[in-house]
Amino acid sequence: MKRESSRFTIDELNQVILNWELISKEFNGKLKITKTTVDNRPLAYQAINSENIDRIESVLYRLEIDIPFKGKFLRITTSETKTPTFEYVIHNSDFSFTISNEDYFERFLKLFGSNELQVGDFDFDKKYLLDTNNKSKLQSFLDIKIRDWLKEQSICFFDLNTPKSKNKLSLYFTINEFSLRKIRKQIEMFKYCIERI
Repeated sequence: MKRESSRFTIDELNQVILNWELISKEFNGKLKITKTTVDNRPLAYQAINSENIDRIESVLYRLEIDIPFKGKFLRITTSETKTPTFEYVIHNSDFSFTISNEDYFERFLKLFGSNELQVGDFDFDKKYLLDTNNKSKLQSFLDIKIRDWLKEQSICFFDLNTPKSKNKLSLYFTINEFSLRKIRKQIEMFKYCIERI
């Protein structure tokens, strides 16, 4: 049974923490684990019974992994409540893009001739909505290796130098945190993306 407010059971959480510890060591990184105490009682009850020693709380874990790469750090953040985010600081870039899942509204607009940036890869173009300030740079960045990798992913967003990812390359997506092999692959592909910028 999943822990309250968590994506994991206690056994799954232990496996995820162990995997990120191993990955951190393998990539010569640093792992920081923080705990947040959550009081799940209604606010009115909390106010009335603030001194009650029998309060109902849960502790949720958050992990930050900093992996050295090209003189900076690739930061991975994951928690019991949110799937991983990969971030890498990139200064002095006038290039920006957003790649996000195409929703039903965008598909509907396409039926009526909405003009959307596409890269000429049917499966990729069908899955993702692209926005950029430099179409040719984005098309160059999205080589076959990156497109094939992204087609396998379930992402919320993949951004470079946007208002929500200022001076960063950021990827917020779902990965299998129970598989060391799959975690490694995501890290290596994100590094490849950094090198392509």
